[in-house]
Amino acid sequence: MWFLHETGYPDMNTKLILPLLTVPLLSIAAFAQGPLTPPAAPIPTMKTLEQVEPRKPIDATNTPGDATSVFKITAPGSYYVTGNLTGVGGKNGIAVTAANVTIDLHGFALNGVSGSLDGVHMESGTSKLTLRNGTITGWGGDGVDEVDADAQGGIYANIRVTGNSGDGLRLDASCVITDCKLDGNSVYGVSVDGRATIKDCTASDNGASGFYFGAGSILDSVASANTGTGIESFAEPVLIKNCVAFDNGDAGIKSGGGGKITDCISRQNSFAGIDAGYYANIANCTVKNNSLGIFAGGSCRIVGNMAEGNGDGVSIYDDKNVIDGNQILNGGTGIRIFENANNNLLIKNTVGGNTTNYDISADNRFGPIVDITAAGTPAVNGSTALDSTTTAHPWANFSY
Repeated sequence: MWFLHETGYPDMNTKLILPLLTVPLLSIAAFAQGPLTPPAAPIPTMKTLEQVEPRKPIDATNTPGDATSVFKITAPGSYYVTGNLTGVGGKNGIAVTAANVTIDLHGFALNGVSGSLDGVHMESGTSKLTLRNGTITGWGGDGVDEVDADAQGGIYANIRVTGNSGDGLRLDASCVITDCKLDGNSVYGVSVDGRATIKDCTASDNGASGFYFGAGSILDSVASANTGTGIESFAEPVLIKNCVAFDNGDAGIKSGGGGKITDCISRQNSFAGIDAGYYANIANCTVKNNSLGIFAGGSCRIVGNMAEGNGDGVSIYDDKNVIDGNQILNGGTGIRIFENANNNLLIKNTVGGNTTNYDISADNRFGPIVDITAAGTPAVNGSTALDSTTTAHPWANFSY
């Protein structure tokens, strides 16, 4: 639409803008017809601190101590430390009076001081403590003590326990110990008043035995330079497998009886590499440079082991053992059967380079002992050769 010029003709430069101005007004009117009530507030999506970290920190607020403890846990649940904790003379570091408690050290240390008591102390009526991920060092008593409370069923994982004046871990029965290092404690590295399961642990430079426990098992673990025995089980049944013991002040490995000791290495211990006791099965082990190699009582099965450089390779002090297929070299006496040890059976052993290869008392049984040290056998270059063992007896023992 155009305005008319005063001449009567339309003005080509002037546009009618009124219709254009009405369009936005109509749009505003259309949008204004919705509800005027504002929407509700948004629903919270953030988690509370308790939901993010449901455990409680060990501190003066959550776990206040008392006259005998720096901190005390009195309720079941999960707890953690937020930094290194330092002990006080005359007190335990953390006392636990409740069952079913988990403590995560979060990589921090419980540091004892002169005159302090235990690092972690279980009190009467408690059980099933789980303790993991940190260091317990320098306490005037034990690193951990749960025996006085008769606190069974503990789990200990990824802990270093070092330089304590008592035991590193002094535990009650039915405990599980994994990935722990126990060194420089004045008494035992680990002592367990009953059965235990121990795996992937190291015990060294402790004042008594490195590992001391009743029935159960110890697997893939190392015991070295302990004043007493490296690994000692005092009850049966027990499985000792894939372990190494060396430089200990008594036996490397000792079984109280009824044990299976297999695929272990025991070297340079002041007494026996393996002190087997009674009713034990010792198989596929290596014992080297010990005062005695394998030292056994009665009714044991000693099969397929390697002994080298020991005072006696295998020595037997009671009846009804089977000594089968062992290789025994370069020691004092290869196989010794003591007086009054009867009805033992020796078959298929190869014994050589010892001061005396065999010393067998009366009233025992053995396959023929064949000396094959003599020279004169022909060389072999090819795919066949005649038998040069000089015997076809299936149970023959050899000196070589």
